[in-house]
Amino acid sequence: MKYIDEFKIDTSRRQIITVTGSGGKTTLVENMAKELVEQGKTVLIATSTKIFFPRKGSEVIVLNEEILKNIKLVEPDILYGGKGIGKDDKIIGFDIETISDIFKNENIDFILVEGDGSKQMPVKGYGGFEPVVPDETEILISVLGMNSLHTCINDSNVHRVEAFKKITGLEDNDEIGCNNLFELFAHEDGYFKVKARRNFILLNRVSDMSRKCAEEIKDKVEKELGYVENVIMVEEKKC
Repeated sequence: MKYIDEFKIDTSRRQIITVTGSGGKTTLVENMAKELVEQGKTVLIATSTKIFFPRKGSEVIVLNEEILKNIKLVEPDILYGGKGIGKDDKIIGFDIETISDIFKNENIDFILVEGDGSKQMPVKGYGGFEPVVPDETEILISVLGMNSLHTCINDSNVHRVEAFKKITGLEDNDEIGCNNLFELFAHEDGYFKVKARRNFILLNRVSDMSRKCAEEIKDKVEKELGYVENVIMVEEKKC
């Protein structure tokens, strides 16, 4: 799968792309960045919260916004940007105003932003301050881990569980059903409480068990949620 094609990314235009939700944001951002570099683009991976250090160890990490406002790489590559390193050894992100200022540097072609955190859980509710999406965001991709289907509501399976319960009407230890997952996208306080010019859903880790539900969500989104351009389904890896 080529994400550039799936999300119809116009590589001739500089853009900010923000990824929100749960269940695979970091992997999606990393894969999109690699595809864009292959197209000859310089990409900054940033966050409005915190992100893990790069997995490969060869990317350039810049912990200084002033450098990023002026940097020009000799060749297209991936940059990671933040304002420092936290006690948990994660890169601390910028506020959206700083990301907007960095985007004025025309030597950076794309900024890929992780707009919220999920503590590596497949599903979440939203706090009042989330998601954090720069105003210049062209594409917003909302990710949902389909491995959350039929799991029980507790702090191990759901990030910000109290907010999740308010959106879905479920209670502690209830089982998450397909309609509950759709409601996350449809509810005014759900995954699209903030929208961009173009909005997508990525249903991640679709398995044999969850495929029917994923197809039902895609069908309902197409019929009921006009602000979503497309729903992309990504199969769960078998090995």
